[in-house]
Parts: sequence; C-alpha cells; structure tokens
Amino acid sequence: MIDAQQVLYADDASATGVSGNLRAWWDDLCSKGPACGYPVNASKTWLITKPEHLADAKAAFNGTHFNVTGEGRHYLGASLGTQDYCNKFVADKVIEWKAELEMLSSIAETQCYAAYAAATHGLAGKCVYLAWTTPNIAALLLPLEHVIQKKFLPALSGRAPPNTVQRDLLALPARLGGIGLEDPSKRAHDEFSASVLVTSPLKNLISGPNGTYTSCCKVRHPQQKACATTGSCRPSEATAPHFPTTNNDPGSGEGCLELVDCTTPSHRAWFHSAQVRLQRCPLPALWLAPISHPL
Repeated sequence: MIDAQQVLYADDASATGVSGNLRAWWDDLCSKGPACGYPVNASKTWLITKPEHLADAKAAFNGTHFNVTGEGRHYLGASLGTQDYCNKFVADKVIEWKAELEMLSSIAETQCYAAYAAATHGLAGKCVYLAWTTPNIAALLLPLEHVIQKKFLPALSGRAPPNTVQRDLLALPARLGGIGLEDPSKRAHDEFSASVLVTSPLKNLISGPNGTYTSCCKVRHPQQKACATTGSCRPSEATAPHFPTTNNDPGSGEGCLELVDCTTPSHRAWFHSAQVRLQRCPLPALWLAPISHPL
C-alpha cells in the first residue's frame, strides 16, 4: 500500500506525503489512471515542497517533467505554500477585487440595484471563500473595506461615507435593518474558524488510518435539531436515531457535524426522509450555508 494521503475533486488529483511516497503514488496513478479514463499530464502538475526539501523533491521526480516549487501554488481557488506566497496570493486577489469594487461604485451611481446584487451575491462570496481557506488574512482585506466605505456605499446611497456606527448598522442583514454588506476584514477570522470546525470530521476521515470512507455527513445547527427529521424547527430528538457526533456535547451551543452511518436499512431510510423534509425547512440557510450564516 502506498503511504500517501490522496484527495480527488472532480478531475483534480492531489496527494501529500514524503517525496519517495509521492513518487510511488504518481507512478501508480500513471499506470492505472488511463484505464479508468484519467490520463495524467506531468507538465501541468505541480509539486509543492518546503524550501529545505526542494533538492530532494527535484531528485525524487527527476525525469517526470514535473513543476517543482519551494514557494507555493494556488489550488482550487486557495493558496498552498510559504507564508510569503500566501500573503502575495491574497494581496493580488485584493487588488483585483478593489478594481471590481471601484467599477461597481461607478455603476451604482445609475444602477444601484444591479451594483448591490453584484457586490452581495458575487464579490462577497469570493471574499468568504478566501477566508474559509486561508488563515490570518484580516489585515490584508482592509483595503477592500476602505473602498466599500469610502466609494461603494456613498455611490449606492447618494450620501456621504458612513461613520463607524452607521457602517456597523449597514453590515447587518436586511431582516435587522441593514443591507448585508459586511466588512470582509472583520469576518475573516470567524469564517476560517467555522470552516475548520465544520470540515474537521471530513479531514479526519481522509487522513484516518484505514483510508476508507463509509459514512454520509450532514451539517446541522444545534438549535434546529429536528428541522430535517420532523419538518418542524422545534427542538425534538424523539424521531431521529442516535448517531455519534464529533462534538462531545451536542447541546453546547457550538455548531456540529454528525457522521451518519447509512449502512443499515433503517438509517438509510431515515437519512432519505431527512433529505426530503429538508426542502420544507423555513430556514434553509442554516443547512445549506452554515458557515456564512452563523447564529
């Protein structure tokens, strides 16, 4: 068995481990991949290593036409590598998004609703995803907030830039009197912490000793435990089977992700029923986007 941890997402294959094990994994992928409809392309493949192991990595992959770097590389919209590389990656994104915000500011002068929708449904999601995948970026996102406060909001409202109190009010969701345009620098830390919490059970499964995955997963908010099982958003555990949870105290107020064993017929039937009733839940945002809508 090859001692390397691999993850495949659509047509992107990745693995982690020491150089020798990764070379064995690559050779195995090259030999078995084409038969499964997965041809490999070494010229488009990157090996990211620590700077002190760069020479060993190049030696291990000699003759493969691999791209080897000791700095970093982007992967699935996030950055992997040294702190300097990750900071540069975020800074480049911020420059790009600042230009988009400035363009939206000019559009907002004549088409405020279109500009508002583009900012809240497009650009804000990009910032959230970056915060999910990259730690310690709050300070790097401050230039975005400066453009939002000094240019975009005045163009949107036709008024002077908001002060600190007004800016905090505008960051509230519409149901609380705001416009839902949050300060990306203020929410970055919480977004990353929530991302780590929600994905930790899946990470443990991927890096587990047996290398197998036999469970289905569902994310729930502790105050909405019965929403998917009974169709009602009132707390009740009577109709749901008991499953082990990754949280030591399911009622502690923390968000939790349960690993639901669907190997038995009764549990499969319950999980299917929960998926069907999930569509009737009056608060779907708690289920479909637990990170971006914390309570």
